[in-house]
Amino acid sequence: VRTAMAESLFRNSAFLIASLTLTSICGFGATTLLTRLYSVQAVGMSAAAASAGGLIDFLAQFGASYSLPRFLRTSSHRSALINTMLTVTMVAALLGGCIFFTLPVATKVYATGGVLLIIAFLLFTTFDAGQTNLGAVLVVDGLADKMARGSIVTSLVNLVAPAAFLFLGMTGAYVSRVIAGTAGFFVYVVILVRRGHRFRPTLNRAATRGLRRFSIGA
Repeated sequence: VRTAMAESLFRNSAFLIASLTLTSICGFGATTLLTRLYSVQAVGMSAAAASAGGLIDFLAQFGASYSLPRFLRTSSHRSALINTMLTVTMVAALLGGCIFFTLPVATKVYATGGVLLIIAFLLFTTFDAGQTNLGAVLVVDGLADKMARGSIVTSLVNLVAPAAFLFLGMTGAYVSRVIAGTAGFFVYVVILVRRGHRFRPTLNRAATRGLRRFSIGA
């Protein structure tokens, strides 16, 4: 049993490292293209907006990236737990994005991208929060190999995005930075649907009873 567990651990680790390597290489290429195709102002604005979205996503997790690996494997409410955490984090990210644009710090971001940037920011921030959650689920299920294959799709999307969204101007620079996370969300959804999971908006207190206290501590 220990040998099988060790083999599974090394196998999953190898796939995760391969995925990280591919993502890093394509990410470097995408950033290089971004800086060559867009203005200095667009590159700076997109970096600020992407950083703000990343902070919102981190807060919207409520510690789920730590608690899901702890509770999901032994939960008797697996589907409800996944759907509840996904619902909570994505709604929280959407609300967080709305709050962000009411703050003075968002004025310059809005001024450079306008309404189109606000729409893109809210959509991509919400999906990115969901992608983090689903990634944790796949790790718990030992599906690092499928994550690695999915990273090929997201890395290619990331690489072609700077040129593909050039027509959007300032907003295109932002979309190019964050679209890989959203692509990953839909890739993970497909993987889990094929394994029999059914996604639906859910708020199940029973499924998250032990997880809530652990998440708050995390």
